[in-house]
Amino acid sequence: MALVVGTLVHVVALLVFPFLSLDPLFYAATGHAMAKYHGSPYVPLRAVLPAADPFLLALSADWQAGTSAYFPGWHELARGIAWLAGDALPLHLKLYQALGLLTMVSTAALVGLAVRTTDARRAGSAAAVVLFCPLSVIEGTLSAHNDHLLALAVALLVLAAAKGRRLAG
Repeated sequence: MALVVGTLVHVVALLVFPFLSLDPLFYAATGHAMAKYHGSPYVPLRAVLPAADPFLLALSADWQAGTSAYFPGWHELARGIAWLAGDALPLHLKLYQALGLLTMVSTAALVGLAVRTTDARRAGSAAAVVLFCPLSVIEGTLSAHNDHLLALAVALLVLAAAKGRRLAG
């Protein structure tokens, strides 16, 4: 029940476009540059995207000169989102938010599983703590920042530790 109700809270967060950071816009522009123009994420966006490209124009000059700080796994995810969303910038942003939602729900489920190994009665409460945490809703889903992937990695570590699989953790 915690996962269902918590997911509904995150779905409501999808109704608003990201506004706390320009990072999701930069992710979208980077993915767009890779998918449409076969550009490198390590080359400034303004060197890859045409001057009139709407993704480029949505960014300030300092962001247009930016390059990615991430590794190939994230870039391939950005390329995949760009492939799905095509030239629709709003859809890019919504897909990043949806990725955040899926990641936060998965994180909550993993935390619930970890707690279940020691106290099955509190597994739902543990999942609820993750999903209803304001940072989870605002930063994980609404803001569409990729930090939600760190939460998922930590949840996997907690689950591995709870199951006594330290090496896997």
